[in-house]
Amino acid sequence: MWCNNLRQSNLSVANYNNLHPEGQRLIRSWFDRSWQSYEGNDDAFEAFIFLWISFNGWATCITGLFRDASIIDSVANNQVIATEFIRLVRNDREFAENVRELCDMLPIFDPRRLPNRNWGLFSPDQEGRRRQIQQYLQTGTKSFNPPCWKDHVDAGGRMPTDWPHVLKAIYQIRCNLFHGQKTAFQELDRRLVDLAFKILHRFVSDGGYLN
Repeated sequence: MWCNNLRQSNLSVANYNNLHPEGQRLIRSWFDRSWQSYEGNDDAFEAFIFLWISFNGWATCITGLFRDASIIDSVANNQVIATEFIRLVRNDREFAENVRELCDMLPIFDPRRLPNRNWGLFSPDQEGRRRQIQQYLQTGTKSFNPPCWKDHVDAGGRMPTDWPHVLKAIYQIRCNLFHGQKTAFQELDRRLVDLAFKILHRFVSDGGYLN
């Protein structure tokens, strides 16, 4: 089970404070641009891309790593950041509801590993998502995030609403979007990207990580 193999990561949030001011300005400008794009738009696709560019720049800075998967593992496994995430879940009802909704729609599959990508449309709600998940699982695919999702389900539990699992899911949404596997014409994909944007933007903003 992936979550049993979590290890405390060594990173320094202070690295961002030591970054050249122009580097900080660039990271913050992408973050600000993401919200500007989100307001008044029907979907969060473009806004999420801007947000991820900012988040990835910050994460690369504080980890000192360059491989995306390694960067995500390091940030996901950091106990200080994970504790901040739980604090926000406990203190912000809207944030907690968004996190729970996303977790109830997990796992996030890698469409490139599915034998057939020509799936029908599903309603953008929990029932539609459950039907989609069952259809994908029937293909025998094991390529999804978080990778421990089935272990939790088989154990009769629910996916933990914590930072490591949520970030892994958001990262897969990012990969699918950047690789052109999500489309604004699919309402279910639109909802997943919208939740990912709201959660990540709110968390980064509340934590003051880019101040």
